[in-house]
Amino acid sequence: MDLNGYSLVMAGLLPAMETLGDRLGYKRVFSIGLIIFSIASLTAAFAPTPYVLIAARVLLAVGAAIMMPATMAIVRVTFTDPRELGLAIGIWGAIASGGAGLGPIVGGLLLEYFSWGSVFLINLPIAILAFALTILLVLNMKGIEVKSLT
Repeated sequence: MDLNGYSLVMAGLLPAMETLGDRLGYKRVFSIGLIIFSIASLTAAFAPTPYVLIAARVLLAVGAAIMMPATMAIVRVTFTDPRELGLAIGIWGAIASGGAGLGPIVGGLLLEYFSWGSVFLINLPIAILAFALTILLVLNMKGIEVKSLT
Protein backbone atom coordinates (compact mmCIF):
# COMPACT_ATOMS: atom_id res chain seq x y z
CA MET A 1 0.00 0.00 0.00
CA ASP A 2 2.78 2.43 0.87
CA LEU A 3 4.40 2.55 -2.57
CA ASN A 4 1.03 2.61 -4.30
CA GLY A 5 -0.24 5.35 -1.99
CA TYR A 6 2.73 7.58 -2.75
CA SER A 7 2.52 7.08 -6.52
CA LEU A 8 -1.24 7.42 -6.67
CA VAL A 9 -1.32 10.64 -4.66
CA MET A 10 1.63 12.12 -6.55
CA ALA A 11 0.19 11.36 -9.99
CA GLY A 12 -3.29 12.47 -9.03
CA LEU A 13 -2.26 15.84 -7.64
CA LEU A 14 0.33 16.98 -10.19
CA PRO A 15 -2.08 18.61 -12.69
CA ALA A 16 -3.97 20.52 -10.02
CA MET A 17 -0.80 21.73 -8.36
CA GLU A 18 0.40 23.38 -11.55
CA THR A 19 -2.77 25.44 -11.62
CA LEU A 20 -2.32 26.30 -7.96
CA GLY A 21 1.14 27.69 -8.73
CA ASP A 22 -0.32 29.82 -11.52
CA ARG A 23 -2.83 31.32 -9.11
CA LEU A 24 -0.88 31.69 -5.88
CA GLY A 25 2.66 32.13 -7.15
CA TYR A 26 5.35 29.53 -7.66
CA LYS A 27 7.59 30.65 -4.82
CA ARG A 28 4.73 30.43 -2.32
CA VAL A 29 3.49 27.09 -3.63
CA PHE A 30 6.99 25.59 -3.71
CA SER A 31 7.60 26.78 -0.14
CA ILE A 32 4.31 25.30 1.06
CA GLY A 33 5.14 21.98 -0.60
CA LEU A 34 8.57 22.01 0.99
CA ILE A 35 7.11 22.62 4.44
CA ILE A 36 4.56 19.80 3.99
CA PHE A 37 7.31 17.49 2.74
CA SER A 38 9.50 18.35 5.74
CA ILE A 39 6.73 17.80 8.29
CA ALA A 40 5.86 14.49 6.63
CA SER A 41 9.54 13.42 6.67
CA LEU A 42 9.79 14.15 10.38
CA THR A 43 6.53 12.31 11.03
CA ALA A 44 7.66 9.30 9.00
CA ALA A 45 11.03 9.18 10.76
CA PHE A 46 9.39 8.79 14.16
CA ALA A 47 6.20 6.98 13.14
CA PRO A 48 5.00 4.86 16.06
CA THR A 49 2.87 2.54 13.90
CA PRO A 50 2.80 1.34 10.30
CA TYR A 51 -0.42 3.31 9.77
CA VAL A 52 1.26 6.57 10.76
CA LEU A 53 4.17 5.73 8.47
CA ILE A 54 1.82 5.09 5.53
CA ALA A 55 -0.06 8.33 6.23
CA ALA A 56 3.24 10.21 6.40
CA ARG A 57 4.33 8.71 3.06
CA VAL A 58 1.08 9.87 1.50
CA LEU A 59 1.70 13.33 2.94
CA LEU A 60 5.23 13.19 1.49
CA ALA A 61 3.61 12.62 -1.91
CA VAL A 62 1.34 15.63 -1.39
CA GLY A 63 4.35 17.83 -0.65
CA ALA A 64 6.28 16.45 -3.62
CA ALA A 65 3.31 16.93 -5.94
CA ILE A 66 3.01 20.53 -4.81
CA MET A 67 6.72 21.20 -5.37
CA MET A 68 7.34 19.43 -8.68
CA PRO A 69 5.40 21.68 -11.12
CA ALA A 70 6.60 24.77 -9.28
CA THR A 71 10.25 23.80 -9.79
CA MET A 72 9.91 23.65 -13.55
CA ALA A 73 7.92 26.89 -13.61
CA ILE A 74 10.58 28.62 -11.52
CA VAL A 75 13.29 27.38 -13.89
CA ARG A 76 11.26 28.53 -16.91
CA VAL A 77 10.78 32.10 -15.72
CA THR A 78 14.20 32.48 -14.13
CA PHE A 79 16.15 31.60 -17.27
CA THR A 80 14.83 33.57 -20.24
CA ASP A 81 17.77 33.11 -22.61
CA PRO A 82 17.15 29.91 -24.62
CA ARG A 83 20.70 28.64 -24.10
CA GLU A 84 20.60 29.22 -20.36
CA LEU A 85 17.13 27.70 -20.18
CA GLY A 86 18.29 24.58 -21.98
CA LEU A 87 21.21 24.21 -19.60
CA ALA A 88 19.00 24.84 -16.56
CA ILE A 89 16.47 22.23 -17.69
CA GLY A 90 19.34 19.79 -18.29
CA ILE A 91 20.67 20.39 -14.77
CA TRP A 92 17.14 20.06 -13.33
CA GLY A 93 16.72 16.72 -15.10
CA ALA A 94 20.15 15.50 -14.07
CA ILE A 95 19.50 16.31 -10.42
CA ALA A 96 16.10 14.60 -10.53
CA SER A 97 17.57 11.52 -12.23
CA GLY A 98 20.59 11.47 -9.98
CA GLY A 99 18.40 11.67 -6.91
CA ALA A 100 16.24 8.81 -8.15
CA GLY A 101 19.34 6.73 -8.84
CA LEU A 102 21.29 7.58 -5.70
CA GLY A 103 18.30 7.53 -3.34
CA PRO A 104 18.21 3.76 -2.85
CA ILE A 105 21.98 3.59 -2.45
CA VAL A 106 22.07 6.37 0.15
CA GLY A 107 19.02 4.85 1.84
CA GLY A 108 20.78 1.48 2.03
CA LEU A 109 23.89 3.05 3.54
CA LEU A 110 21.80 4.89 6.11
CA LEU A 111 20.00 1.67 7.04
CA GLU A 112 23.33 -0.10 7.41
CA TYR A 113 24.61 2.34 10.03
CA PHE A 114 21.55 4.10 11.48
CA SER A 115 17.91 3.43 12.33
CA TRP A 116 15.23 3.15 9.62
CA GLY A 117 13.98 6.66 10.42
CA SER A 118 17.24 8.11 9.11
CA VAL A 119 16.05 7.59 5.53
CA PHE A 120 13.42 10.25 6.21
CA LEU A 121 15.54 12.52 8.42
CA ILE A 122 18.05 13.03 5.61
CA ASN A 123 15.35 15.07 3.84
CA LEU A 124 15.35 17.75 6.54
CA PRO A 125 18.76 19.42 6.01
CA ILE A 126 18.15 19.38 2.26
CA ALA A 127 14.70 20.91 2.73
CA ILE A 128 16.02 23.60 5.08
CA LEU A 129 18.71 24.54 2.55
CA ALA A 130 16.17 24.54 -0.30
CA PHE A 131 13.78 26.71 1.73
CA ALA A 132 16.51 29.24 2.55
CA LEU A 133 17.63 29.41 -1.08
CA THR A 134 14.03 29.78 -2.22
CA ILE A 135 13.45 32.72 0.10
CA LEU A 136 16.70 34.38 -1.00
CA LEU A 137 16.81 33.68 -4.73
CA VAL A 138 13.40 32.91 -6.20
CA LEU A 139 11.25 35.73 -7.49
CA ASN A 140 7.59 35.78 -6.47
CA MET A 141 5.73 35.22 -9.71
CA LYS A 142 2.34 34.03 -10.87
CA GLY A 143 1.13 32.58 -14.16
CA ILE A 144 3.76 31.92 -16.80
CA GLU A 145 3.42 33.37 -20.23
CA VAL A 146 4.69 30.48 -22.32
CA LYS A 147 7.06 31.58 -25.05
CA SER A 148 8.46 29.54 -27.87
CA LEU A 149 11.94 28.19 -27.25
CA THR A 150 12.93 28.66 -30.89
